[in-house]
Amino acid sequence: MDIILDTLMYGIPYAILALGVFISYRVLDFADLSCEGTYVLGAATSLVMIANGNNAIIATIVGVIAGALGGLITGLLNTKLKINGLLAGIITLTACFSINLVIFGITKGESFSWSDTYNSFRTLKVSTGDDPTIFSFFGGLFSIRKYGLILELAIILAAIIGILYAFFGTEVGMSMRAAGMNKKMARTQGINTDFYVIIGLMISNGLIALAGSLGAQRDYTVSSVSGTGMIVIGLASIIIGEALFGKRSFINWLISVAFGAIVYYLIIAVALYLGFPSHLLKVLYAILIVIILAIGFVKEKYHFEFNIFGRIKNAIFKKKNTDTAIEEMRESEDITLDTAEVAQELSQIAVAPEAEANTGASMLEVRNATKVFNRSGNKEDVKVALNDMSIDIKDGEFVTIIGGNGSGKSTFFNCVSGVYKLEEGQIFINGKDVTKTPEYLRARYIGRVAQDPYQGTAQNMSILENLSIASRRNRMKTLKWGFNAKNTEKYKDLLKPLNLGLERRMGTKIGLLSGGQRQAVTLLMATLERPDVLFLDEHTAALDPKTAKTVLELTEHIVRTNRLTTVMVTHNMKDAIKYGDRLLMFNNGKCIYDVSGEEKKNLTVEALLKKFENVEFTDKDILG
Repeated sequence: MDIILDTLMYGIPYAILALGVFISYRVLDFADLSCEGTYVLGAATSLVMIANGNNAIIATIVGVIAGALGGLITGLLNTKLKINGLLAGIITLTACFSINLVIFGITKGESFSWSDTYNSFRTLKVSTGDDPTIFSFFGGLFSIRKYGLILELAIILAAIIGILYAFFGTEVGMSMRAAGMNKKMARTQGINTDFYVIIGLMISNGLIALAGSLGAQRDYTVSSVSGTGMIVIGLASIIIGEALFGKRSFINWLISVAFGAIVYYLIIAVALYLGFPSHLLKVLYAILIVIILAIGFVKEKYHFEFNIFGRIKNAIFKKKNTDTAIEEMRESEDITLDTAEVAQELSQIAVAPEAEANTGASMLEVRNATKVFNRSGNKEDVKVALNDMSIDIKDGEFVTIIGGNGSGKSTFFNCVSGVYKLEEGQIFINGKDVTKTPEYLRARYIGRVAQDPYQGTAQNMSILENLSIASRRNRMKTLKWGFNAKNTEKYKDLLKPLNLGLERRMGTKIGLLSGGQRQAVTLLMATLERPDVLFLDEHTAALDPKTAKTVLELTEHIVRTNRLTTVMVTHNMKDAIKYGDRLLMFNNGKCIYDVSGEEKKNLTVEALLKKFENVEFTDKDILG
């Protein structure tokens, strides 16, 4: 019983720590080492305030804010100064060590000077007489302090899990998850990834500081080295939780991480109880992590499922087992897009009210665009990707762009989208000068589908969540829930004509879809909020020929039905001639050929090759 109680008393603060590390490590995909500094920062701040007579709740809140400020510094170093994430965390950690010593030194009744702290560790203790900590609120409920402490910790942990689940289901929370999973996709959906990385790191380190504060108030003490090894504990907790309890849904993932921390401390507590030498605990940590990683290897190689939560839930609700679910998923993936059926289904969907007849006005205008790479390098390495290029694309035009490797196609795409900045020239979209507009803000005007099907979606988020993010591309993100029943039905109606069965799998993680399925969903995401310009960057190049043909037919239908101004970059001359009503050919950063109307309809691959014998084309360009 003592082992169980100690496990809960020490393991629950570690669970809160693990949730903080989970946000940076899993949600943001950011290896943040500053947690070892912010853990002590939260603990020192709250305990010093309590020692100076402040209210324990206020002291705890201030400790959380202090930790969040540490996360803010790490985020700013990474996003604004472009310092590597690992190094940014180390810088913050290093600064926190000295700041924590300063905080220790402002306790009443203690003198402080650099000489007696600079080369030594420091420990702060508070009186245990009247229990002035946050745990005093439940202390009177039980004769033994430990019981009240565990109850209060359990309530705090449950509240944090509930708040995190609610937050990450909001528009802001889903945007943060998308920014961590796929920054390229997030920016194409109008998400300021730098902002969400900073906010995410603040939340992460705020939770870590809370864990430090609770641990310090539990023990009435904190040391300047209390944070050592906390990153290992956090990561080990995440891995244990995922291995034992799974991550099938986001709430399941959060609970798994919390239980992982408790299991982690239980293993340590049992080892100590059995007489394992305390000075060898670090070795035990290392062995434990190796075993946990080996569990992941066994799961993957032998398809062994440890998911305890999933097994219990399946048994209670008689859910289908994993093998049956996987077999059904494979059957649905075998469904192929039939061009005729897709066209017939889509033709029954009314054109959006805003899809008015072409006005003939300029929708995309590029004036004297110049882009140079390696400008400061050797003369031989300088590459002029765009050379004083000017192009005017009218409202409603469907333009295809071809050219050999290095002709400037992708550079043109990236400059207009805001990925690259021009050295010279201007870019106008629907009459607005967007030359200096950041990439994520240009997403209000541009819908994009990339060559790689895996770039356009957030793979660990569901189909429903991906479509919900796309539907808010032009809007400010709020703390409203990310989707509702009305929107869900709307997305199902959009997916149904694809004949892929995706409307029945709205909760499926999009990473489980095939490349063709993902590209079809990405195309819907790009056009869900009507863009001024739709950019297709070789969006069928990574697909097999049959799927590529069907996706192109789907593209043609969506573009024509909604009268979208579209620019399709392609390597395939046949596709460039067949689709669209205008063709541009690039070479050496210039547009060397511009054809439309009847002349384009009468074009052939052979005629193009004969006309431009001096232009180098690959077999892929010619044969498709």
